[in-house]
Amino acid sequence: MVDFIDGGNRSDHGRGAIALRRAERGDAATIAAIHVAGWEAYRGMVPDVAIEERTLARRTAMWADLLGSDTNAVDGGPLWVALAERPRHGPAGFISLSGPAVGGHIIEISALYVTPDAWRRGIGSALMAAGLAEAARRVGRGGGAGRGGGVGRGGGAGPGGGAGPDGGAGAGGAGAGGDSGAVALWVLEPNVRARAFYTRWGFAEDGERRRQGEAWPRELRMRRGLSGAAAAAG
Repeated sequence: MVDFIDGGNRSDHGRGAIALRRAERGDAATIAAIHVAGWEAYRGMVPDVAIEERTLARRTAMWADLLGSDTNAVDGGPLWVALAERPRHGPAGFISLSGPAVGGHIIEISALYVTPDAWRRGIGSALMAAGLAEAARRVGRGGGAGRGGGVGRGGGAGPGGGAGPDGGAGAGGAGAGGDSGAVALWVLEPNVRARAFYTRWGFAEDGERRRQGEAWPRELRMRRGLSGAAAAAG
């Protein structure tokens, strides 16, 4: 799933400067720490063992492998990861995208997490806007971006498990959403806040469901087209 772990659903980008940049292999430990903290918010939604086995060491190794490759470990599509940083506060969140497969038009958001101490500051919205803009660029180029694409280091914005990093089905089959392409993601059914956030960004359930185990809640697949992808949610 790719649940939005943030303390609110604000979409304004005016709560202080936020720098966005393309993540590099050296950021693996930083991204892993954000990922581990994000999964703590799933307690009560998923089995505790699923959280406890996803240790910082395992997450760091996973992200080092993913960031050191030009492809996503699951679907073979190119991986893109952007890191959000707050001046004088440090890293605050990240988003990862994979796809599209050659000749395809589906991008998957495989992870989107914000650190608890940075909730309600528009960081999730800044990451989503950057991710949608990158997705639109990828589809517009008729295939995935290379490692040089994405958010520039000087860029700025005013803001688990997963189909990519944590295993599971990719977005293939979600429907292309027309020639302009589409973005898909998975979200836990009980994560009402995350679902509301994605709805505000134009995502809608497409009817697909999955469950990672008997003790897990259902995951819902949501998707949206890429027309006007960079527009902020209301």
